[in-house]
Amino acid sequence: MADYGCKPNSAICNVLIKGFAETGDVEAASRRVEEALALYDEMRTRGIAPDLYTYNSFTPNLGLAGMVEQAGRIYEQLQLVGLEPDVFTYNALIPLYGTSGDPDHANAVYKNMMVGGCSPM
Repeated sequence: MADYGCKPNSAICNVLIKGFAETGDVEAASRRVEEALALYDEMRTRGIAPDLYTYNSFTPNLGLAGMVEQAGRIYEQLQLVGLEPDVFTYNALIPLYGTSGDPDHANAVYKNMMVGGCSPM
């Protein structure tokens, strides 16, 4: 970005993260999600605050890449910075835990969603 005179901001980083994360190819998912996570780390290092869109952009593909624990850490982190998960956050996490063989965790996320006032889509 800097090579083109473009100062990074959350909107630009979000577009790049979403592009990295939406690979659609299971074999490439891990590598591409790693690129998205690296950009996420760079955002934070530069003082660019990730927003809920940032987190929601790559969370669904963490499951595709087999990075279930990382998805849980991202979910915790978004709450630690004061963001409220929305229906998109929950709709990414519930199937992620369900398909990874952790239905108890999927159910716990569902209950958090209902307590938080979100309705499933």
